[in-house]
Amino acid sequence: MRALFGREAWLKGQECRENGRHLKTDRDTMLAAVSEPATRNYWSQWSSITCPTLVLRETEA
Repeated sequence: MRALFGREAWLKGQECRENGRHLKTDRDTMLAAVSEPATRNYWSQWSSITCPTLVLRETEA
């Protein structure tokens, strides 16, 4: 799991440049990608799932 969401995934999203590591995407693109999902409430969709499901919630993000 750490390989998927941890250091390895973070490093794959970066590139080495002369002055250090940089994200492969620009700041505005990154913020646009996370801003809507971060503010949206998905519980109404999730509550309609009828099969057994494990929900993981991050407390230190």
